[in-house]
Amino acid sequence: MSDDALIGNLPSFLFSILYQRGIKTQKQIQEFLNPHIYSLADPFSICDMEKACKILEQAIYSKKGIFLYADGDVDGIAGASMFVSLFKKMKISFDIKLTHRLEDYEIEPDFIDKLRALGYELLITIDTGTTSTELIEYCEQLNFPLIIIDHHKGKMSKNLKCVAIINPSLGRKDSDFDVLTASGLAFKMVQAFKGFSPFFPDEIFLPSIELATIGTLSDYGLLTGENRKIVKIGLNELENTSIPGIEIFREFFYMPGKNSDVESITHYLNPKLNTPGRFGRPELTLKVLTATREEEIQTVFEEIEFFEKEKQKILRRFLGTIEKLKNPEGPPFLIFENMPVSFSGTFAARISEKFQLPALVAIRHGNTLQGSARGYDRIDLYDFFKNFEDIFISFGGHRNAVGFKMKIDFLNELKHAWRQLKLHDISSNQAVKPLEVNFEILTISTFEVIQQLKPFGPGNPPVLFTSYPVECLKITRCMNNKTIAWVEQGNRMFEAHFSKGFRMPKGSISITYVPHLRKSEGLYIPWLDIKSYSETF
Repeated sequence: MSDDALIGNLPSFLFSILYQRGIKTQKQIQEFLNPHIYSLADPFSICDMEKACKILEQAIYSKKGIFLYADGDVDGIAGASMFVSLFKKMKISFDIKLTHRLEDYEIEPDFIDKLRALGYELLITIDTGTTSTELIEYCEQLNFPLIIIDHHKGKMSKNLKCVAIINPSLGRKDSDFDVLTASGLAFKMVQAFKGFSPFFPDEIFLPSIELATIGTLSDYGLLTGENRKIVKIGLNELENTSIPGIEIFREFFYMPGKNSDVESITHYLNPKLNTPGRFGRPELTLKVLTATREEEIQTVFEEIEFFEKEKQKILRRFLGTIEKLKNPEGPPFLIFENMPVSFSGTFAARISEKFQLPALVAIRHGNTLQGSARGYDRIDLYDFFKNFEDIFISFGGHRNAVGFKMKIDFLNELKHAWRQLKLHDISSNQAVKPLEVNFEILTISTFEVIQQLKPFGPGNPPVLFTSYPVECLKITRCMNNKTIAWVEQGNRMFEAHFSKGFRMPKGSISITYVPHLRKSEGLYIPWLDIKSYSETF
C-alpha cells in the first residue's frame, strides 16, 4: 500500500492522536507511521559533520593510527561498536578504551601525549568529551585531530581548526537533532561517511541502525523526530538481526517477546548489556555487539551471567530501603554507604520513576561523595549542577541525567539547593490527554491501527482512551499484581487489567486505559490496561 493510500485509510480518531503529538502535515504523518532509510534527515545538517568526515577520511587515506575513547554504558558502547565494525571492515589500524563508572568525567590533556607516544594520530570520543575543554585546547595547540561525538551539555569552543564536535546540544544551528543520544549521533556520522567515502562497506550500515536503536533505548532518548525514525527502522531490522551477538544473547538468556519489542530491549537486553560496565568490564558488552559469526563468545556470556548474579545480590540489599520510602515532601535525596558507586544511577532512576520526581543518590567514601541524579523531565539537571559547579570536583550529563563527584564538606549546600528545586509540571513527553471513545469503535482493525504508532516511550507515550459508562461484569483472576475483569459497553466486551486490590463496583464506571493487542496461535486478543477508573453517578 502506498503512503498516500495508507493515510487515506486512517480512521478519524487517529488524526486527533497524531495532531496531539505535533504530527500535522501529510509528510509528517507518512514519516511518523512508515519511516524508511530514505526519510532520514541529511546528516550534514549537523554542525561539524562534514569537517569530521574530512578528518576521518584524511586519517584513513594517510593510514594514521586511530584511537576510540567511549563511555562504558550501552549508549557509548553501541556508538563505538559502529566504528569498530567500520574500521575492521576497512582494515584500519585502531584501538579502543571504554571508561568505567568509577572514572572521572573529563579526559585529561596528557592522554594525548600518551596517544602520540604510542603512534596514534586521531582521537574519536563517543558519549564523552564535550566538557573536556583543556583537552580540546591542547589538541588545537598541537594540531592533533579530534572528533567528539557526544550529546552531553557543555560550552562550545570557537574557531576550532582540527577539532570537530558533533553535538547538537551546544546551541548552534542544529538543535533539531538535540534529541539524539550518542549512539544516534554516531549513526548519523556513519550515514554521512557512507555518502562521503567511496570505500564505505555497505554491509555495516543496517547493523549500525540496530546499534543506534539499542543505544537510544538504553539512554531513554525521546522518541520524537529523527530519534523516532531511527528507532522504528532499527526495530524492524532487529526483528531479523544482523548482529550475531544479539542472536546468541536470545539463546543464552531468557528474553520474552521479539528483538523488535521495545520492552524486550529495555527490560531484558539493555540491563544485561549494562551490567559488565557496573563491574569495570564494559569490554564484554563491546564483544557481544561486534563479534562476527566465526567468533566464539560463549565465555563472554558466562561472564555476563556471573556479573548479573552479583548485580542481583546488590539490588536485593538496597531495594528494600527504596521500597520503604513513602511519598516524599520534595525531590528525594539519599546517601548510602557500602554501595558500589556504579549502581547510583540505577537507584536514582528507580526512585525518580516511583515518585515521578527528580531523585539524587550519593555514595559516601571517606570525605568524598559520588553519585547520580535523574530528573524525570521535571527540571534541567545539567543547568542545576552548572549553577553550583564550584562545589563539585567534576560532573557531567544532560537534562535528565547527571553524574557527579564532590567533597563531603559541601553536602549541606547541595542538600539545601536540592530542597529549593522549582519543578516543571510533568511534560507532554510524559503525559497525554485521553481521547473519549465508545467501545463500538474498538474493532480489531482499530487495535491494529494503534500498533502503527509504536514504538511508545518518552516523547511518544501510549495511546490513552476514556470510556463511560462501562459495566464491570466479573472479576476472573489476579495475576502479576493485576486484577483481571471483564468490562462491557453496548454489545462489546473486553478483558480489562486493573491494579491489584480492585473490587467489583456497585454501578457503572468510567475507565481510562491503554488499548493492547496480542497475537496467540494465530488469534488476535485485544485487552485494556486500566490506568484509572471512577464510579459514575
